[in-house]
Amino acid sequence: MSFSNILSVLAFTFSVIAFFHSKKSKKNKLEIKKLQNELIQKKKANLIGKIKRVNKPNSSVKYKLIIKNIGEAVAENVRIKLMENKKGIDILEKSKTPLDKLYPKENINLITSVSYGSSGSTSKIKIKFIWDDEYKKDREEIRKVLIY
Repeated sequence: MSFSNILSVLAFTFSVIAFFHSKKSKKNKLEIKKLQNELIQKKKANLIGKIKRVNKPNSSVKYKLIIKNIGEAVAENVRIKLMENKKGIDILEKSKTPLDKLYPKENINLITSVSYGSSGSTSKIKIKFIWDDEYKKDREEIRKVLIY
C-alpha cells in the first residue's frame, strides 16, 4: 500500500469520525435546548378564563368568570382587566382581586354580571390577565374569553 493510499484511508476515517461527532454534537445541543425550555415552562403560570352561565334554581347569580391556571407554576398577585368596554358585562366580585395565589390546575370563580343584550350580541370578550410567577413579574396575556 502506498503512502497516498494510507493518507486517503486516514482522511476518510477522520471525515467519518468528524461527521458522526458533529451529528452527536447537534443532537446534544438540541437536547440541552429542550431541557432549558422545559425548565422555563416549569417556572411559568398560564392563565385562561371563561364566563359560564350558572343554572342554579333560586339563584340570583347568572354568570361566573372562571379563571384557571393551566401552567406548571403558582400564579401570584393575579389581576384582571376587561379590555373591551361592553355594556352589561361587569365583574361583581372585584374585592377578590388581586388574588394572592392560584396554584397549577386550580381555578377561581368570580360572580359576573352579563345583561341579556350583551350576551346575545357578543360571545367573547377580551380580558387582560396580569400575574407574577417564578419566570417573571407582571406577566400579561390578553385572552378572548368565551361567554356561554
